[in-house]
Amino acid sequence: MSLYIINPRNQRGIALLSAILLGFIIFGFVTAWLTILYTRNKMAFFEQQRMQAQYIAESGLAKMQWYLSGKGEQKINFAEPQTWEEDLFTKGGKCKFSTAFEYGYLKATCRGTSNKATTEISADIGIEPDSLFPEALVMAEPRGAILGSGASIIGDIRSPSLPTNQGAIWQGKHVSLAAFPILNTSSFEQAVLYFTEMLQNPHKADQELFSAQVFDQESDIPAKGKIYVNDNIVFIGRSEESPLKISGPKIFLSTGDIQISGWANLEGCTIAAMGKVSILDEAKVTGAEIFSMREIIIADNAKVEGKVFSQCDIIITDQAKVSGNSLIYSSGNPSGKVFVGNTAAVSGCVILTGSSGIEGGLFIMDHATIRGLAYSGNRISIQGSIFGVAIGAKLYNPNMDSLSNNYIYGNIKRPDMTADLLLPISFETNPQPGWMKIVK
Repeated sequence: MSLYIINPRNQRGIALLSAILLGFIIFGFVTAWLTILYTRNKMAFFEQQRMQAQYIAESGLAKMQWYLSGKGEQKINFAEPQTWEEDLFTKGGKCKFSTAFEYGYLKATCRGTSNKATTEISADIGIEPDSLFPEALVMAEPRGAILGSGASIIGDIRSPSLPTNQGAIWQGKHVSLAAFPILNTSSFEQAVLYFTEMLQNPHKADQELFSAQVFDQESDIPAKGKIYVNDNIVFIGRSEESPLKISGPKIFLSTGDIQISGWANLEGCTIAAMGKVSILDEAKVTGAEIFSMREIIIADNAKVEGKVFSQCDIIITDQAKVSGNSLIYSSGNPSGKVFVGNTAAVSGCVILTGSSGIEGGLFIMDHATIRGLAYSGNRISIQGSIFGVAIGAKLYNPNMDSLSNNYIYGNIKRPDMTADLLLPISFETNPQPGWMKIVK
């Protein structure tokens, strides 16, 4: 039996190596802990700055509302774009303001900056409805309005002559109409020209395709922002469990028709077609700009929120819903119409302009609902419900002969109008201080 005796020098070497290794381990732990602590502090600092920038941007919107009330030295120009900067707080807080007239409203943007963090908030500036149209009904019908049996109007009526009540419920007073409120359509028609110009210039698109396109998977969507298709486009979600989801900003242009159906979900996209645009089934289109040179159909259980423009017809029917502070606009060319039928519901402003054609007019049918403004520069048929204000140059009922079609059989309830409704500035070229408000 032999014994192995470790040399004392070797023992000291092992101890030294162990001490060095332990030192490295402790140093690694300390370094990792300090790195995590530094990263957390840095993230907390950036988050604090981001929140501060957002607070500055929000304060900017409040400051702009103050300017709109006629206070302060800064005057808001409703005709031309403006940009300026201000320090909102004594210890920093720079905010950049910008305004531009867009789609009948003033688009306001406030960018708050705190150190290297920036936050931008946009909102629409429009006219507070009570300032311009406190009535439930504004009507220029030369034959006089007839309130039919079963109709209900809660609010005042402004018209050339006292309406004839034939069994309706009317809670309000009559106000004499001096002149019919004319809408300045220049801003809306500029939007129409903007979409038309995009459709007529495929060379300005990021990508041009020359055959019909069916998009039913997210991977099928071209990566580039502006896609021009020289044919029809179909967006379709195949199932509720696996819907088609497309997030913008993206622009889809078609020389033919565009259909959005199934369980398709488009957010923040621009849709423009020379032909028809159809939004059907369970499709959902939000934060959108939608344009057709011919016809737009929103039907079935489709849901839409945004700006909807057509040179001719807009049809909203079945159980479809247009939500938010949306804008529905038809140029009414040449005999265009806006039709809200079945149990469809629209929230926002519904506007029809143009000349009164054989089939033209704004039609709110029996069970349909508009919560906001219903405006027609020519004919209007009120058989459904309006929670807000109805404005029309001439009454019309498609179920009656031309000599006696100036009846109202629907319901208008001014007190139940949504609180966030904004009227276009285009109704008034020189709005008074205090008339304006901001809605995000």
